[in-house]
Amino acid sequence: MGTGEGRAPPGGAGHGFVRTSSSVFRLSVGTKGKDETPMRIGKLGRGIVASVGLLIAGGLTFGAELPEGYHLELAVDGLTEPSSLAMTPAGQILITERTTGMLRMVEGGELASAAVCTVGVNATGEGGLLGVAVDPDFGRNGFIYLYYTSSASNRNKVTRFVLSGGTCSSALDIFSDLGAGASFLRNGGGIAFGSDGKLYVATGDVENPGSAQDDALLTGKVLRANADGSVPDDNPTAGSFVYAKGVRDGKGVVVGSNGQVYLADAGATSDSTEDEANAVPAAGNLGWDHTSGNSGGSYDDPLISWASPIGAAGLAFYAGNAFPDQAADGRDSDDDALGPDHRPGVAKTDDNASGICVGSDNFDQPCTSDLDCPPRVNFFTENAYCEMRDEAAEHCDGAATGDDDCDALGAAGIDEPDESFLNNLFLAADSGNEIVRIVTTGDDLDEFSSSMTFLDASALADCPTAYTDVATGNDGFLYLVARNSGGNAGGLYRVVRDLAPGPREVSRPGSPFPVKVGKAGGDDVWVYWEDLGFDALQPRDDGTDPALPEREYTVWVGDLGTFDSHVVADGLGATAGDEVNGGMRRAQVASGAGNKYFLVSGRGDNLEGTLGINSDGVERAGYTVTDLCDTIGYHGAPDFTMWTCGQDFELPNELEHLESLYEYRGHPILLDLSAIWCGPCRSEADVLETLYQDYKDRGVQVLTVLSDEYDSIIDWVGRPGPAECRDWSDREDPNPDHTFPCFGDPNVESGDTQKAWPKYNKHNAYPSNVILDSGLRVVYSDAGFGESAIRSVLDKLVGTMDTCLP
Repeated sequence: MGTGEGRAPPGGAGHGFVRTSSSVFRLSVGTKGKDETPMRIGKLGRGIVASVGLLIAGGLTFGAELPEGYHLELAVDGLTEPSSLAMTPAGQILITERTTGMLRMVEGGELASAAVCTVGVNATGEGGLLGVAVDPDFGRNGFIYLYYTSSASNRNKVTRFVLSGGTCSSALDIFSDLGAGASFLRNGGGIAFGSDGKLYVATGDVENPGSAQDDALLTGKVLRANADGSVPDDNPTAGSFVYAKGVRDGKGVVVGSNGQVYLADAGATSDSTEDEANAVPAAGNLGWDHTSGNSGGSYDDPLISWASPIGAAGLAFYAGNAFPDQAADGRDSDDDALGPDHRPGVAKTDDNASGICVGSDNFDQPCTSDLDCPPRVNFFTENAYCEMRDEAAEHCDGAATGDDDCDALGAAGIDEPDESFLNNLFLAADSGNEIVRIVTTGDDLDEFSSSMTFLDASALADCPTAYTDVATGNDGFLYLVARNSGGNAGGLYRVVRDLAPGPREVSRPGSPFPVKVGKAGGDDVWVYWEDLGFDALQPRDDGTDPALPEREYTVWVGDLGTFDSHVVADGLGATAGDEVNGGMRRAQVASGAGNKYFLVSGRGDNLEGTLGINSDGVERAGYTVTDLCDTIGYHGAPDFTMWTCGQDFELPNELEHLESLYEYRGHPILLDLSAIWCGPCRSEADVLETLYQDYKDRGVQVLTVLSDEYDSIIDWVGRPGPAECRDWSDREDPNPDHTFPCFGDPNVESGDTQKAWPKYNKHNAYPSNVILDSGLRVVYSDAGFGESAIRSVLDKLVGTMDTCLP
């Protein structure tokens, strides 16, 4: 079966297709590092193709506590005690079930009903089917490797199988006896291949701590073997499988793209040992059982360890392309909206106690208090005060990571290590109910830079719990398995990232949830596609009022051979489709006679008459960019004058970076049109911060636009600007700092109009508040400030409470 793909057009769907025949159917830190800085931040939320010959082709988010722009989705549920996972080059996902001994497979986006492999396991204590690895040459030989506690021998072992046709065969023991303790605890289970083609196995001390330092034993070690089970010639000790020793319970092992080996070594409160994440050197000694955690350099200390264990389990090395590998805007991360250390807005750290007068006869003059700024005579009720001046250099969050630190190592334009997700480690924390992100640095990626809580499942009641493994998918997203409450309540989840307007690309290249077709009867076919979850949610209304968004996709059909002939399939212009599982949906299509191709897009992507952009970057004939608001349109005939499409503007923010309103498409937006001289505006701003904190995790973005003083006598050329926005964020107690963006909107020179205010000022009065839905339709506008009215509209758009999963 051949495949092809193309690039995504700006603001729309990317395109790829799969072609078949015309018949279709078928915390403590090691000495190299610095202190850990845990973090918890917010979240966010394009469409696409597949083909049959028949040729098929294929917003808004809530979610768990994740960095902004990331959210959590369910892929497959109904797993029994999932313990580890691995990806095949062909896109299958292999998942081990600890207590059943079954190896489950997700293929073509669906969980196979039967296990592809079953081994007899002793699941006493922590025993069972613990790990799976895929041979680098899997496409040719079909080899997979399972780490399990055998029910026949009651010993831990590693066995190689041939996976073919959905079944396992040709068992070959690589390690037949890796020991077992009386209570079947501390079994290890980490297993992975390195870029050198060698198999790395992390064992446990099987309740015998002394074995970890005994060179003659395989327990308490990191082992290195050839794919056939022989000892590599270049191992640290000739004739020995031991690569490193001093391991307590090696539950996760992974090898970076440069060959660096990493280990998750589990501790326990019962013996006051620590969870560790280690960079493992060849012939290394990680310290157990002489020490746990940081030894001060006596042993090969961990990158980071946790004195109160968090349940260190599976480990992933990120080498994908879906998360940023540098600051996407080319600047360092003081205001990097994509970086994991993102601190929206600004925070004053060192006020120099100097200011200028606002709204006074002494306007723009230095001052130290309001007494220096008497009100102008006969100027109505305008406020006059001393506006304290805060310089950009005074603003940082003081964190110990990256160049958000006040003592930043990087200059402007220099990316700090914590800005890049490339070469990061992700650790599944079982009892901690979280995924921890660890940033490595150094030429060999064996030094600690920083760490943070990447996913916090304790934030919301409906979040998955007890994560046991994490892996980078072929599509670049992160895939996780969680035990949840045990039994068959386990699930496969993924963390996705998308900052582009509208729904993300359906079934992006490498996705384990491809667009495909199946026979439905007669000339009808089932078209299957990846469920985009939150990203498929589109604004809705009844013509007079906003309503909660719903999933909407569009299915297109065309004649194969003419790749711009597709039209919307009958009745499928705005379909939710039928749920197949958490990762897939489908719809029945009347294909008619002849060879056809199909496309699937998130509704709002303009695919009509085009497949977008060729792989060489050249637009195909007929391709045009259509505004998201116009594309979505209205569900009912609007009879409210403010049901209009929002208009773009571009202004500098408080850190002097130009930003466009359209960069926030896909979010509901609360647009706060304000002014620095307006007393009520200043009071309202603190309430807006509360609103932002209450709604940001449901995708709402608050934006303040400060406008020029409306005064025919005094012309403040170029003000307000970034300096005023910085001051605006520095406010009186109890809420001194605003964490949502602020923009200055001045009259740059006489005769110019402001860029934002005229487009959204319905009432010609300050203050004004405007709400735009995620399609940038204006759904609320009022002069004055009504918090309850604003909350009512936001609740209609995003619901009344946070949810972890749709």
